Amino acid sequence: MVGDHLNGKDKQGMAVISKAAAVLRALGRHPNGLSLNGIAEETSLPRSTVQRIIDALEVEQFVEPLESGNGTRLGPSLGQLMRSAHSDIVTVVRPYLENLSQAVHETVVLGSAIGHQTIVVDRIIVEQPLCVIVPVGTTAPPYTTAVGKALLSQLPDASVEKFLENRMHPMTSKSVRSMPQLLIQLQEIRRNGMAYDEEEHIEGVCTVAVPLMTVMGIGPYAVAIAAPIPRYYSKLESLEKEIKKCRDSIEIALQSIWRAT
Repeated sequence: MVGDHLNGKDKQGMAVISKAAAVLRALGRHPNGLSLNGIAEETSLPRSTVQRIIDALEVEQFVEPLESGNGTRLGPSLGQLMRSAHSDIVTVVRPYLENLSQAVHETVVLGSAIGHQTIVVDRIIVEQPLCVIVPVGTTAPPYTTAVGKALLSQLPDASVEKFLENRMHPMTSKSVRSMPQLLIQLQEIRRNGMAYDEEEHIEGVCTVAVPLMTVMGIGPYAVAIAAPIPRYYSKLESLEKEIKKCRDSIEIALQSIWRAT
């Protein structure tokens, strides 16, 4: 075992890293940020320990304080690392995300998968009085988001069942609550190519997403549009039309790159 070869100082350092990772994961599950007490509750760490970790992470800009001063959210440095890890796809896709965001005047997200979570790889935010802000690096259970369901739809039902075994816990009152219910949704996504999250991850926020066929062998991705309820339902037909156009344009660009390599 690796731990058998570590001295006390090494083990202490690993414990600190593990706690810092737990704090980052907790913030990743809450894109709008958390208070110190909220982080402590999510991670089961003492508030004093959370404070020290937040102070250290803030120096490196892995986290940042909320504008209200009443909490913390993921910071820009984590986003930069995420973009670097997915630099090939982000470089190609970002112009199309920008065009899509301008067309629908809403927040647009490029998502992928990490472990048993979906993760925001890149996003374009259109500032307006009521907008959805999603930090890069934000994670979420895949069955609660349109991005996650778009990615799950690319797997056989048996693989989905094994992947999410004993991991389905609702995030809101509207979250999918059972595997049979999720599998029905995935069948519909495979049929029409569109995935939806209507307040299943965050109350008041709805999302529509499409999976990307990258053909580049660099992992699964999906594009999503996130909007607050009042605009989502009034613009849904337009959102669906524009995101399909964006998906088609991205896939053509990716295929051209693949053929040239």
